[in-house]
Amino acid sequence: MYQGFFDWLFPTRCLLCHDELQKSQQLCTHCLNDIEIILLPESGNLLHRPDISRLFDNLSFDALFALSWYQPPVENWIRGLKFHDQIHYKIALIQLIRKKLPEYTQQEGFEWPDYFVVLPLHPSRFKNRGFNQVAQVWQPLLPKHLISHTLLTRNKATQAQTTLTKKQRKQNLKSAFKCETNLQGKKITIIDDVITTGATINSAADCLKQAGAIHVSVWATCITPFR
Repeated sequence: MYQGFFDWLFPTRCLLCHDELQKSQQLCTHCLNDIEIILLPESGNLLHRPDISRLFDNLSFDALFALSWYQPPVENWIRGLKFHDQIHYKIALIQLIRKKLPEYTQQEGFEWPDYFVVLPLHPSRFKNRGFNQVAQVWQPLLPKHLISHTLLTRNKATQAQTTLTKKQRKQNLKSAFKCETNLQGKKITIIDDVITTGATINSAADCLKQAGAIHVSVWATCITPFR
């Protein structure tokens, strides 16, 4: 009874239009449908789109899937969750992934990887933040038996990438990851929230391929648009 009264007094409202919602949501159907998404080419691999492939140099990963551009409102939700511990944004991001991911996984010829790897934080950063925001958003939507928490580790406490140039990012991430598992012949998918220059993903993909992976794909929430 008290919970019902509280829900009536403080109803959940859409983050964008402020219409009243069910408690398990943060976005109404109309606003969810209005969010600008990145259209997939026929192959399903965003690296086959010239406007996207030109964003990255000397790629070590083989395929890319992403939901949206790194711009408002999705940018605000990621930053709020990542840097300000605004957990309610997690629900909005999960709603977006839940809506868009089937368009990719249900394409003809799609194959699940042998392992999913959520891009790990260095232990010191994880301790400081208290959670991995990428894992919180993506893991509820992935097949649990395919998720590996130990396959890839981050053994270098790198400087925050946001303030660095492309050249500095590459140097900053040199030997940042470690994989001690034999991945001979395996297909791996790395999960991340935002891809800008691709330096972090390249470093992780290099590590996985050195361990024997034959194919590394990347799933991301956002790509930073060319400016």
